[in-house]
Amino acid sequence: MKRIVATAIVVALCSPVHAAPKGAAAKAAFERGVAAYQKGSFDTASEQLATSFGLEADPDTLYAWAQAERQRGKCDKAIELFEKLLAYELPEANAKVVREKLAECKAMIGGQSAQPVEPAPVKPAEPKPVEPAVEPAPEPAGPRSEPTPTSPERRAWWKDPVGGVLVGAGVVGLGVGSYFLLSARSADRDAEAATSYVDFEEHSQLAESRGRTGMITTLAGAALVGAGVVWYVTREPERSTVSAWLSSEGGGVVARARF
Repeated sequence: MKRIVATAIVVALCSPVHAAPKGAAAKAAFERGVAAYQKGSFDTASEQLATSFGLEADPDTLYAWAQAERQRGKCDKAIELFEKLLAYELPEANAKVVREKLAECKAMIGGQSAQPVEPAPVKPAEPKPVEPAVEPAPEPAGPRSEPTPTSPERRAWWKDPVGGVLVGAGVVGLGVGSYFLLSARSADRDAEAATSYVDFEEHSQLAESRGRTGMITTLAGAALVGAGVVWYVTREPERSTVSAWLSSEGGGVVARARF
């Protein structure tokens, strides 16, 4: 999903009912840490989770503690906790998640901001020479014959039913696709926020499914809108033309139309 929708990582802990510690004191400290984390009190959350881990060394508590340290900007401490977590015998899928978080923290510490690029100077446009106006030659007097065409009559482009259906269906597809992409982004954020590996896997699968559906629907909507625009541009509208002329010998009217 991260390759389909680029999202900002926003971490939020799971419900206290998933607390991993078994001891009463450790579990109580864990739940206080989760509650503080959900309120955005990351300092309190880190303190309570550290207390819980000190009472009962548990991998889920250690993962949640590392997340709290990362959220409060203490990446050096988070790196220490993630590396300590990798010392446990974790399933490969869980160990992969921990390694990814560890790499993100190391990148945040070692990353350097890019140097600003100065914009190239813009040269002022050179004034174009003004050509002298040429007066038209006077027309000879006397009778003349000159057709007077009228503006072609055509049906308004927006009244075409085929183009209207294509563009309308495409707009609907774009709307539905946008909804699924936003829903996938929310699920991806929930996965990033998970403090248990079960919740992480569940939200990741949901984000991938909704992201795929949103991308397909959005592309289909864009294709329909594009087809509608092409139809409007390339269709040959019905038109009619009326011309009239007048001379010393008489006059007349000619009408040409396409049926």
